[in-house]
Amino acid sequence: MPSPGSTPERDARGPEDTIPARLRHARLVAEREALAAVIPRDPTFAYQQAKARVRDLESRLNALVHGDGWGVLRGTPVGQAAVAWRQAADEWGRCLHDAEHAGLRERHQLHRLAAKAAKLS
Repeated sequence: MPSPGSTPERDARGPEDTIPARLRHARLVAEREALAAVIPRDPTFAYQQAKARVRDLESRLNALVHGDGWGVLRGTPVGQAAVAWRQAADEWGRCLHDAEHAGLRERHQLHRLAAKAAKLS
């Protein structure tokens, strides 16, 4: 039975129509914020940062593997140690090569130099 003063249009309206507009708006804003909180953020920026960090670390690793003291290691204590190590290793290799083609006395002398170079590296 219809209530007094009611019209078919008023009775056809749902509960949404009886809520004040400000209250509906506040509810929609809260719903939007709740949805935004559960949607993951765009990972592009974090991905680009991680990619740049990987490139930097690969460059540093490459410099360490080659032990040449250049690139990102140039001028650092690690780079200077790498240069000294490379020089000592080269000297050691030259001494061993020369020892194979030398007489007994020179061979003994070159082996001593190679042992000394090995201690430095």
